[in-house]
Amino acid sequence: MKVKQLLLAACVSALVASPGFANKDMDPSDKAEKLQETLQLNDNQTKEVERILEQMHEQKEALKQKYTIAEYDEYKDDKKELMEKAHDQINDLLTDQQKQAFKTHLDSMKKKYKRD
Repeated sequence: MKVKQLLLAACVSALVASPGFANKDMDPSDKAEKLQETLQLNDNQTKEVERILEQMHEQKEALKQKYTIAEYDEYKDDKKELMEKAHDQINDLLTDQQKQAFKTHLDSMKKKYKRD
C-alpha cells in the first residue's frame, strides 16, 4: 500500500512540475528585450511586442488556474493556440527581413523545446 501511495505521489509531482504547469516562463519584458536584439526591433516595435507578450503571459496564467492536472491536454491545446495568436500578432509588426529572423527564432525554440 505504501508503494502505491509513493508511486502516486511521484506521478502527481511529475505532472505538477511538467512544462505546462511549471512557472518557468521568462518574464515578458525579458522576452521582448531578447526579441529586440534578435530581430533588431525599433522602440515602437519593442513596446508593442512587450504588450503582446504581457497579454499572452496573463492569459497563460489564467489557463493554469482554469485547468486541473487531469485536463492537461486541453490546457496544452489552449496554450498552443494563445502562443500562435501572439506569434501572429508579433509577425504583423515586422518587416520582411524581421519576419524571416522571427521564423528562424521560432524554429530554433521548437527544436529546443521539442514542440510541434
